[in-house]
Amino acid sequence: MLKNTKLYLFVILCALSIPYISKAETHVYSDDIQPNWTWDMEGSPYILETTIHIPDDFSLLIKEGVEVSSAPNEYGDIYSISVSGILDVVGTKDSPVKFTGMDSIYFSSSNSSIKNAVFQDTGLEFDNSTSTIESVSIKGAFEAITAEASRVDVIDSTLSGNSYGIASYVKDTGPIFQVMAGSNIG
Repeated sequence: MLKNTKLYLFVILCALSIPYISKAETHVYSDDIQPNWTWDMEGSPYILETTIHIPDDFSLLIKEGVEVSSAPNEYGDIYSISVSGILDVVGTKDSPVKFTGMDSIYFSSSNSSIKNAVFQDTGLEFDNSTSTIESVSIKGAFEAITAEASRVDVIDSTLSGNSYGIASYVKDTGPIFQVMAGSNIG
């Protein structure tokens, strides 16, 4: 009986000595917008409770390892990010920024940069914008990258499992360039 008690106490002490790891969670609403906003690992994951808009003269910096997703809701709405200001995503190769289930992120008259990020079921839409996309993976979107009257530089990135990889439009006329799923550009 004494052996069992000692063993029981030993197991409890071992369990208590293991560091408790907790993960923060930040729910984001449209009223939370700040002029120079930064999302970092301490607040990750960031869960969008509404679609948020980054207006002109505002910026959002998303740092390495951050996860961003749309909150589930009873109406089936998908929340996302709309950018007229600046969005800078600065993941690293070992700790990319991850976006999931947001349909698409919309850029309008924006100048943004996305580096080392993974987009799952989330595409990128550019309208009259300039952006650099580097070391990015986009999977499961309808259109991975859509550009209308925009300049988008895509460097060392992978687009796979999307209905369309890249669709480029001239304002009010229709597509001028599309890459469909299964296409390889060498």
